[in-house]
Amino acid sequence: MDAELTRTVMGWCALVNISLFLVWFLIFTLAQDVVYKLHSRWFSLSKEAFDRSHYVMMGVYKLIIVAFFVIPYLVMLALT
Repeated sequence: MDAELTRTVMGWCALVNISLFLVWFLIFTLAQDVVYKLHSRWFSLSKEAFDRSHYVMMGVYKLIIVAFFVIPYLVMLALT
């Protein structure tokens, strides 16, 4: 696999993951009560614990996107 293909794949992976993150964020902020009601059927969480778990997982997901896709893409872009 050459560097150009790897850089292209990293760029697309970053774009797809950022898009998924934005969809998750929009659904969580615009339909928070609906999402909470759906999940409270399966799990007994308070509203605060539910919000906290989503915000923590959004932060972790964002760090993973940056660490594994965005930074390697930018480094490969700078090296060419």
